[in-house]
Amino acid sequence: MKKFALFIALLLTLGLLCGCAGLGDWHSEPLPGGYEVSRANVHGICIFKPDESGNGGPIIIPEEVYAIRYNDNYICVQHEEATPDKNDYWKEPHGDIDYYILSVDGTVYGPYSEADYNEKIEELQIYGLTDWIRPDDLPKKH
Repeated sequence: MKKFALFIALLLTLGLLCGCAGLGDWHSEPLPGGYEVSRANVHGICIFKPDESGNGGPIIIPEEVYAIRYNDNYICVQHEEATPDKNDYWKEPHGDIDYYILSVDGTVYGPYSEADYNEKIEELQIYGLTDWIRPDDLPKKH
């Protein structure tokens, strides 16, 4: 009986140590225009537009989406090239940040430097944006 209990304890311990692939994957609640933020792995956060089946669709802004802000007509994105860091999920940007502006009609502007992004915001007269939101803080689909 002790061997059986030890065996069960060992299995449970191994199961906890191994984890489950995909357990942390998620999709955000829809953003304006039906776009969603998707986390496929720790460093694979992108923006996509689901197809009619809701099971996928084209990636509009590739990984690594660092933060977003939006209003009813535009989604603005801080984007950093994906650079895996297995020890820190939400790392501070350590390289150049690119900025994109995604219109709900599907037009993508960018990538821009921060200065060019701010000029484009003025040019397009984009007002009423939320504060910058990190993807992990967005409401998730259940």
